[in-house]
Amino acid sequence: MKKQTVPNLDDIHYDFSFLKKPKWILSLIATFSFILVLNFNLKEKIDNLVFSSLTTIPNCSINIDDYHINVLPLPHISFDNLNMGKDCFGVRAGFNSQPIKLENTKAFFRGPSLFPLGVRLKLETGIYNQDLNAYVTAGLSSLILEIKEQNISLKLLENFVSEIRLAGNVLTDLFLELDNNEMKTLNLKLQSKTFFIPSQAVMGLLNVPKLNIKNFFLTLSTEDRDIKVSKFILGDTSSPIRGDFKGSIKLNSRNIQASNLNLAGEISFADSLLNENFILKQYLQQFDKKDNFYQLQISGSPMSPKITTKR
Repeated sequence: MKKQTVPNLDDIHYDFSFLKKPKWILSLIATFSFILVLNFNLKEKIDNLVFSSLTTIPNCSINIDDYHINVLPLPHISFDNLNMGKDCFGVRAGFNSQPIKLENTKAFFRGPSLFPLGVRLKLETGIYNQDLNAYVTAGLSSLILEIKEQNISLKLLENFVSEIRLAGNVLTDLFLELDNNEMKTLNLKLQSKTFFIPSQAVMGLLNVPKLNIKNFFLTLSTEDRDIKVSKFILGDTSSPIRGDFKGSIKLNSRNIQASNLNLAGEISFADSLLNENFILKQYLQQFDKKDNFYQLQISGSPMSPKITTKR
């Protein structure tokens, strides 16, 4: 009988150094991926997650043709023909209600989030040739949208509101938190040095020349169920219009244009502007005046404001 050789334990290596070779690494990854595909319909699960997430948001219609998961240059999801209804922005149905096409939309993974518990994404997209970047944190029942120092052209508003045209670039900072599809927190700051009103006819009666107001500053924040307007400042000493307002807005999230305003402040107009606009000059006679500023109280909706003298 042949004698069995006992191996020397010192000669046995357990470091599995061969697994560090590229061909072994690729083989293991391929095997693991194959097992996943066999045991889980991964594509179907991702389809359900993406499409159900986009199509089940209340009061907001979103449609896509397809999406692609990409690894390079960074892991992200790109969307084909992503469209949002204007109901997502609180624009009433039937009012210039063509869907908004989001251009070259990509969502980059930025890691997990603890508060709220979920995932954080960087969203890159475009609306009407305006590039937009935002951070989105999606939790189990909450959603946080952040925009940081984004320059946005006011010309975009023409696609949502046709009653008045505004122009210039506004530096935008936004923090919006939704909980169970209800707004929980809003902090918004808008500031501009290039704000102006193009020449136009307002309400078919008042012909307004180009007004180079330049300075624009607005800060909003949630306060209980209302939105507090901390500062709303227009113009400087050389502007044709100067204004300073504050107050609150009772927001109608289903139709922003039906929100209720409660603002108080003062506004002044350059003499040259009043002399060229007889209707405006006569209209302002009904308001109290202090140090060349008309004292105003603004109520009603943004599209149909009621302006009275501040008491």
